[in-house]
Amino acid sequence: MKKRFALIIIVAFLSLSIAMLFDSNGMASNFLNSKDKRQDAGHPGEGHSYRDADSLQAFDSPESALRFYFDTLKTASNLTERQMAALGGTIGEGLQPYEEAYRCWSEQWRRKHAYQEFLASWQGTVQVELLKLLPAGRQNGQARFFVETRHIEVTGDNPRTGIFYYTGFFVVDKTWEGWRITDGGLTSQNLAWELGGHQPWRSDPVMVARIDGLGVGMEDDIGKPVVQGNPDGTVTVKFLDNCGREKYRVVLYKPKDGMWRVLEKASDATAT
Repeated sequence: MKKRFALIIIVAFLSLSIAMLFDSNGMASNFLNSKDKRQDAGHPGEGHSYRDADSLQAFDSPESALRFYFDTLKTASNLTERQMAALGGTIGEGLQPYEEAYRCWSEQWRRKHAYQEFLASWQGTVQVELLKLLPAGRQNGQARFFVETRHIEVTGDNPRTGIFYYTGFFVVDKTWEGWRITDGGLTSQNLAWELGGHQPWRSDPVMVARIDGLGVGMEDDIGKPVVQGNPDGTVTVKFLDNCGREKYRVVLYKPKDGMWRVLEKASDATAT
């Protein structure tokens, strides 16, 4: 009698244990299906595929795709333990957002640039903030944009924290995955440029329009310059002929370092 009672208790215990491993739909519990938590979420495991574009939202424009890319980078951080200590603790969501940011690039670009290469390019960086996003014409028929960003970075053997500013151009095109970045990169701004006194003409939008925009010398006669401010913070420099007709037009923007950048240029049919 005692053995039968003990057997009933054992069977009941096993039945309850099995039931706990399944939910109300009969699906195995997260405990049975969970992956090894020791694998770093920012480093894709063996056989990982970035072809699952469904996890990215359907962008309705090239600009929205680029904004999503930088919004994702703002939550990411690629810091060593020593660098985190210099910042006073953990900031951001770690490495995981970089995987999603990586898939904002086109499949063709990803074939040329491995994920680990992309991840390494952000080492020591946290909180990438998009300050400016401006249309900059087209490149090979694809939408081109100018961006200005601000980053928090931890550098040096004796880690020091600083704020750094960057500018760059990015190209976005419609691919089989949707709107994706096909080309682009960031270059650090030289905030000490004004102190050095080099190339002072870069503070003059007309001179930058002539030299960087149109590729002409300071002595070349290309018409009368007229500078027009725009609501988005850019300026348009127009060069007019003797009859007041526009010959050339250059759009520029001045980022944090004070040096004007050419966004796009155009000339009418009368330009020579």
